[in-house]
This record gives sequence, structure tokens and C-alpha cells, in this order.
Amino acid sequence: MRRLREPLAAFAAVFATRDLRRLQLALIASVIADWAWSIAFSVYLYGRDGVAAVGIYQLARLVAAAVAAPLVATLADRYPRARVLAATDLARCALVGAVLASIAASAPLAVIAVLAGAIGVVATAFRPAQAALLPQLAQEPEQLAAANVASSTIEGAGSFIGPALAGILIATVGVRATLVAPVLAYLASAALCARIRAPAPPAADAAGEGEEHGGILAGFALVARSAPLRVLSGLLAAQTLLCGVLNVAVLVIAVRLVHVGEGGVGWLLAALGVGGLVGALPALLGSGSGRLATSAIAGLVLWSVPVVVLGAWPTALAAYVAFGLIGVGNTLFDVASTTLLQRVTPEHVMGRMFGVLEALVLAAVGVGSGLAPVLYAGIGIRATLIASGLSLALLTALCVPALRACERDGPREPDALAALRRVALLGMLPEAVLEGLAARASRVELAAGEVLFEAGAPADRYYVVERGTVAVLAEAGRRELTAGEGLGEIALLRDVPRTATVEATVPTTLLALERDVFVAAVTGHAPSAAAAEAVIAARLGGLRPVLGAV
Repeated sequence: MRRLREPLAAFAAVFATRDLRRLQLALIASVIADWAWSIAFSVYLYGRDGVAAVGIYQLARLVAAAVAAPLVATLADRYPRARVLAATDLARCALVGAVLASIAASAPLAVIAVLAGAIGVVATAFRPAQAALLPQLAQEPEQLAAANVASSTIEGAGSFIGPALAGILIATVGVRATLVAPVLAYLASAALCARIRAPAPPAADAAGEGEEHGGILAGFALVARSAPLRVLSGLLAAQTLLCGVLNVAVLVIAVRLVHVGEGGVGWLLAALGVGGLVGALPALLGSGSGRLATSAIAGLVLWSVPVVVLGAWPTALAAYVAFGLIGVGNTLFDVASTTLLQRVTPEHVMGRMFGVLEALVLAAVGVGSGLAPVLYAGIGIRATLIASGLSLALLTALCVPALRACERDGPREPDALAALRRVALLGMLPEAVLEGLAARASRVELAAGEVLFEAGAPADRYYVVERGTVAVLAEAGRRELTAGEGLGEIALLRDVPRTATVEATVPTTLLALERDVFVAAVTGHAPSAAAAEAVIAARLGGLRPVLGAV
């Protein structure tokens, strides 16, 4: 029971935490708006120029969004991510309103299509900013995983609730009136995001290899040089490639393979959505520390094996069960992969990394959708399903050791993390933020008697004593700091030079955090910022007036 209570408590804490609750409610509004917009506009295009117009628009939208995603996602690393989400929704609200006005004015189709395409481009900022914001709001790793479960569940439920609501609106009030719904929903999402209080993304430190100057290329560079990110992005691309194949295959499966008719398409997609909801609980149970890789592997197995079985034994029952299991697998892999990506990515470049993945997903879905008809014509629907499923299963088997390594790399530098957690000033930071600090901390080794810095030196780093002892020397006296104590916060937060000399009394190891990293973490979290002010007041007060700006 304890194994069940802990993740359920973390899930409940997601909606009990004010800003996480606002973010999830904003996601609900955004998902509803996305479906209402997509379906209503597709119906409008179909009624005006037929199925060809719908196909051309969807292809153009997909290509434009895939190209724009890495560029648009840089906003999430340059500005407060909650503001990026709010601005994205306001822009989509305005653009949908412009489309509605253009339709009412009988504007040329080219004008309407450009406005509609702009909505798809702007939308690529939302998912990267939302995924990058979650680690800033989560208080601990379990809560981060639970928040990802909530997000995945919302998107999964939206995949069949959203179209149903859009269909009801179109049938009752018509297409044009239905287009008002996304305007209102995007506006509601923007209002919720605007009320989220989160710090600006931290700047890259000196060891950041220039990502702060890399702009759009920083996300690509990070994925290229990081083994965990290469593995996760490769598996994500393979999974979404199969998703693209199934997007086209579902109609062929329903009509020609298992003979449930065109109406069966809706039931197969409903089974997929229900499976996604059912997968929320195992995803929550599997998202604890040490089980993310297992959850990701299970998700990929449930994506691949049912597809193979359906190709080998095509029956109506097998189809419904297969799509239900794929839905479960989709939630498992989505939650596990997103959480792993958040844990192994430096926070200052996380938005751009998710922007690269957004482009990768869009491209893979497009390739899969284009490849499917070619495969059907060449080897048939059954062989296509078997070959696609086996390919993903084989790739998953080959990547099991690498996935395990990704999981081990998640809470990087466990010793550094434990040392930072012991510092009163830092221990109250959210666990995800502490993990990011531990990953970016560098170690400084001092011999006995070696000076760390002298009075009057410029202040560029915050230090934590990991092992050993240092002496703080000033005109009025001397004090010693041991493991679990930090030094240097006052000079950094007050922007003044060092007013004391610090030297090691025994062989000592310190963790160093660069100015921008430390200041962004401490001042961006209200309890820690208050604690920092209390420390400054105490050290600059009457008790130790001359030991202040260390």
C-alpha cells in the first residue's frame, strides 16, 4: 500500500500546489482549444475546397511548424517561461480571431491559410515552455514525475474528449460559431499562465560551453553531444514514426483488415484514448526513482508488440485490444521519457532542447504518414504492421542498456546533491532545482593552508564545503566553516568585493556555483530568497559586523 500511497500523494500534491495547478488547468484549456480549432478549421476547409485543401493545409502546417519549432522554443530560455506560455496563448487567441474575421469578410483563401499556418508556428512555443517550466515548479522528483503524468493524462483525454466536444458544437451551432470556442479557451489558458510565479531561466555558466550564445543551435548541439539525449530523442523519433504510420493505417485497419467499417475508426481511437487514461496509474507507479527506464521500456514494448500481433492475427477484438495497449504504452513512454529528459538537461537550455524534440516529433510523424501508403502498396497492410512493430521492438531491445544509463544519469552527482541539500540556504529549494545545481557545480580542491580567495577580490562564485574545513579571516576575528556550510552569498547578492580572506585549514573539497547560476536559483524561489536576506541581516548585523561580505 505504501508503494501506491506515495505516488498518489505526489499526484495529489500537483493539484494542491498553486502554480502547478494553474499550469495543468491552463493545459486543459489549451488542449480543448487546439482540438476545437483543428477540427472546426478542417471542416471549414473541406466545405470550401474539398479534401485536397485539408491535406495541403495539414502538410504545410506540419512542415512550417517543424522548421520553426527550434527557433520559437528559444523564447523559453530567454524569458520567464510562464510569460512565454501566456504570450503564446494570447497570440493564438488573436490569430484565431483574425481567421474568424477573415472568414466573415469572405477573404481570399490564401490570406486565411497564412493566418492559420501562423497559429501552428506560434503553437510550437507552448510544449517546450511547458515541459521546461515543470521542473522549476515541482518541489521534488516524485512531484515532477506526477506532474508529467497529469500532463500526459490531460493530453490523452483530450484526444477523444476534444473531438467529441468540437463535433457537438459544429452540429449544434455551426463551424463559425465553433471557432469562437478556441478564442475563449486560449484566453482562459493565458490568464492562468499569467498568474504563475516562476523565476526567469538561469543563464549558462562559464562551463556551459557557450550555450548562452548558441541561440537556436544550442539545443541541437546539446542533443548531439549528450549520449542520454541522443538515445531518448532517437527512441522518441522511432516511436512517433510508428505513430505516423498508424495515423494513416487506422482507416485501412478498420475498413479492410478487421472489417469494422468506417465507424470503427472512431471506436479504435476511443480505445487508444481509454488506454492512455488507464496507463496513468502504472505510469505514476513506475515514475519513482530507479524505475523510469523500466517504465520507458514497457511503454515502447506496448507500442510495438500489439502492432505486430495485430498484423499477424487481424481480428476486430485484436484491433481494439491492440489500440488500448498502445494507449497505455503511449502514456508510460511519454511520462518516463519526458521526466528523464528534464532530469538530464541543463535548465538554462531546456526550452531549446524540447524545441528540437518538438521539431523531431513533427518531422517523424510526417515521414511516417508519408511512408505508410508506400509500404501498403509495396508489401501490404499486414506486413507493414509487422515490420513497423518489429523494428521498434528491436531498436528498444538494443537501447535497453543505454536507457538504464540515462536513468542512472538522472540525479547527477549524488554526492554533490547531498552536500548542497545540507546547506540551510539551498536545502529549501525544489529538488529539481537542486539537481540542476548539483549537475552544474564544479569542485575546487585546496591543500592545507591554501587560500581560496583574498579580501578585496571580485566575487564570482558561491562555495559549499563538501569535505574539510576553511577559515574565514577578517580584521575582527576568525571563524571556521565545515562540511555542509556555504560561503560567498552576501558578496554575490549585494554585488560587493570579498571583505575577508578564506583559506583551508586541512585538505578541503568545495563545490563552486557560478554567480548567475546561484543568484537565479536563490532569488527565484521565495523561501530561499527570504532565507538569504535573513543570513545577510545576521552576518551584517551587530554579532559579526566585519565578517559580512565573504
